Amino acid sequence: MPSFETELEMAVPASLLWKTLVHAHITLPKMAPLFIVSIDVLQGTPGQVGEVTRVNLGPIAPDGAFVEEKRIELNAETLTIASEELAGGHLAVGFSKWVARLKLVPIGDDKVKVTSSVDYETEENADVSLAIQQAKDGLPMLFHSVEQYLTSTPDAFHHLRVGNESV
Repeated sequence: MPSFETELEMAVPASLLWKTLVHAHITLPKMAPLFIVSIDVLQGTPGQVGEVTRVNLGPIAPDGAFVEEKRIELNAETLTIASEELAGGHLAVGFSKWVARLKLVPIGDDKVKVTSSVDYETEENADVSLAIQQAKDGLPMLFHSVEQYLTSTPDAFHHLRVGNESV
């Protein structure tokens, strides 16, 4: 299966970014609204393997763009999280499979290296080169937005709530 990787470093502790990703349905719409308007939990327990979400993409994406995905891995020991797209997103632009995995590697106490790897399959004769480049370019932009929020908002998680849920 073809794949690609993207790496970046962030000036936030790995533990803080991990908490952000585990609770993405609460955190990401508030931290990166240009990229994600909302994340609705459709099935399963939020923050657990098996959770199915609908990610409603922000103004950076075409109007009405979304992706439904299922969390297939969540390992707090290795700081690895993975999801598989079920509908929309990359499946709407020529891919027949898209599995994204993030691995966080602490760099001291206040930095983290994020490695993103994507395994994918394409529909027959689909030209997906532009979509792959957009994914490679978009991930650092999304994470930069998250980094900006986390470094500029004292006690970032204190006020993050959705309904009765808080982070």
